[in-house]
Amino acid sequence: MRVITFASIALFTFSTPTATATVSKATDEICQGAIDYWTCVRGIDGTKSQLRSYGPIEVDWSVWRPMKGSYVAQSFNAAKKGFYLAVNCLKEKINVTGKEGSWKGWSSPSKNFEVKLIKDVCNDFKP
Repeated sequence: MRVITFASIALFTFSTPTATATVSKATDEICQGAIDYWTCVRGIDGTKSQLRSYGPIEVDWSVWRPMKGSYVAQSFNAAKKGFYLAVNCLKEKINVTGKEGSWKGWSSPSKNFEVKLIKDVCNDFKP
């Protein structure tokens, strides 16, 4: 099992097959013990952050990963504080982690940038 952490707080776990769907086995093995798994993967694979702006947030498009029927990526608020963002394409809902690293809960988009974010994720990563 892999544990994803943010600010040293465990957010969620997933099994290695999910992680290796988009990360080579060799890179996955090297980065398993890293404090920040995705930064390790980008460093080894030479992938650069691809930040996209949506309203007051920036989403790192280079790190979207499938997770339990949704897609998850590192994101940053206007104050450049990091958090995780999840998009569920089938339900057209979003979820984010809060200050303590726990998920706040699924919600329908209420702002235009949230609608666009869901549309872009679901078009780029068709379930």
